[in-house]
Amino acid sequence: MGGARRVTDPAARPQAQEGLRALDEERRQARVCPDRPRHSHGSHLSACPWCARAAASGHDVFSDTAAPAPAPRARHGRGG
Repeated sequence: MGGARRVTDPAARPQAQEGLRALDEERRQARVCPDRPRHSHGSHLSACPWCARAAASGHDVFSDTAAPAPAPRARHGRGG
């Protein structure tokens, strides 16, 4: 069993500095996608999973362009 585990005893938790060091180490190991600089992923991956997701879905969640607003609906009044 790996990954995170629940720590119920506050004294058993890592100190804040230890946690920050771990986060800094993970940040150093992250890669920026060469095709889309807004994408980043773990260095253990051979390809950008965000590019794969965008290709499969047709939508890049990290796109810097907003989706176009929907066209306004025509208002239909009641009676005259």
